[in-house]
Amino acid sequence: MAERQDDPSLWRAALDAALDAIGAPAFLVDGEGHVELANVAGRARIEADPDGASRRLAGHLAAPEHAAARVLRIDHECGWAIVIDEDDQGATRAHGRLAEVSAQLSLTRRQREILGLVSRGLSNRSIATTLSIAEATVEQHVGTLMLRAGVESRAALIAMLLWR
Repeated sequence: MAERQDDPSLWRAALDAALDAIGAPAFLVDGEGHVELANVAGRARIEADPDGASRRLAGHLAAPEHAAARVLRIDHECGWAIVIDEDDQGATRAHGRLAEVSAQLSLTRRQREILGLVSRGLSNRSIATTLSIAEATVEQHVGTLMLRAGVESRAALIAMLLWR
């Protein structure tokens, strides 16, 4: 049976995939500024500094013309918007590098997410919390990443991503 086009889970999955394709931290926020979805870079920013990320988003929404972000209003009546934090130029470059290495190593989407978070210095526990998965699952993915990359340590994995 074909899925209905108005299936909320289908829309959420499509929007999640679209946000993940953006290199800079990107967020779907409701009319009150609460984050409903975020890409990997956005979730990492929230994990690293929840209050700072919240203040930054509020500033972008309050004065988008002065913000170092792109605010795309997707529902003016309800206030929904997508916020792309373009002030993070390093994240955009790193995303391009991550995509290149992911293709070379034939990584799955989840492995790519985990590699991106490892490259930002997050611990296995933080990655597990950010992605809502078990810490043991993160450990398995990191081990697989190291094996595919042909490295023996987490630091070497990050170095490979930065300089390969």
